[in-house]
Amino acid sequence: MKGKRMGNASVFCYSEIGTREENEDSIGVKIYGKNIVAVLADGLGGQGDGKAASGLAVEKLILCGQDGKLPVSNQVRAAFFDTSETIFRQSRNTSRMKSTAVYLCIHEGKAIWGHTGDSRLYHFYRPAGGAYELLHYTLDHSIAQLAVYMGEITREELPGHPGRSRLIHVLGSEETYAEIQEPVELAPGMHGFLLCSDGFWENIEEKELCIQLQEAENAREWVRCMYRNIEEKGRGFQDNHSAIAVLLEV
Repeated sequence: MKGKRMGNASVFCYSEIGTREENEDSIGVKIYGKNIVAVLADGLGGQGDGKAASGLAVEKLILCGQDGKLPVSNQVRAAFFDTSETIFRQSRNTSRMKSTAVYLCIHEGKAIWGHTGDSRLYHFYRPAGGAYELLHYTLDHSIAQLAVYMGEITREELPGHPGRSRLIHVLGSEETYAEIQEPVELAPGMHGFLLCSDGFWENIEEKELCIQLQEAENAREWVRCMYRNIEEKGRGFQDNHSAIAVLLEV
């Protein structure tokens, strides 16, 4: 586990192998001037070298925002497409490398993010004197998420759905799709961002994320509390699980 501070922001992250033979998750956090850039990727098991794919995803996407300015949506989208193309080219010479990815860049009072696959981002907000609430969250690019759209299951039922791990968009595919959030103005108050892999979110309810954030003073405390829950629920079998948390006051 690693932590960082930047002015009024705290950052904490970790990546664990669980009970798997290899950890195919990769994480990265960089500070470029006034930019905080975070990337989390999850290599697809059964598709070849997932660890190499997720490592490439982080290595490439983490550069988006290195000029210290907040990227616009087209820049983030181009970074996802370039990253996917790099993974695809390398997989043609070795194995069928593929990976999910979620990206976040915070610049002073603004934020932008994007994702492909089922690695997620959550954005919580607490106004002065109030309580945290979930403002934004990404939607998985999976068969199970399509079932939610069609009204066959609820979002809360996603973790147990047989199509949860059947992804329709990932990096390294011939046709790449990335969902990019337009830049968001962060209102005055406290903001909590969480990037996580499916091995993380499948073992913790969204309401728990908010409750535990309410009780945490910084990103380190928030992650450690969530980590204990995941370790407890995942006993016997636990997928790779990784998370990056950013807490900041605007």
